[in-house]
Amino acid sequence: MKSGKFEYVVTERGSEIERISGLGRDQVLYLLLKGVTFSIATSYELRNRRSTGDGRAVWFPYQENLMASLRPAWGLRLKAEHEHILRTFPLNE
Repeated sequence: MKSGKFEYVVTERGSEIERISGLGRDQVLYLLLKGVTFSIATSYELRNRRSTGDGRAVWFPYQENLMASLRPAWGLRLKAEHEHILRTFPLNE
């Protein structure tokens, strides 16, 4: 934490993948809980996998609902992020 701000650092196998600096408390909580809910939602999708279709059709809404249950604004923010992803990489159904 630098001067009251947080840094969010993603590493994999000892290598830094991503660093976001200057985050406020709400922003860093959003990122941390987005990661937690991602794990929960993808596990849910795996248990409820459809034989055809794109897993994101199951896990995206599930994760959005989880985030909205924590903070409604976070659910809306994640939904907008998912919509952006789907515009670039549409569902394979």
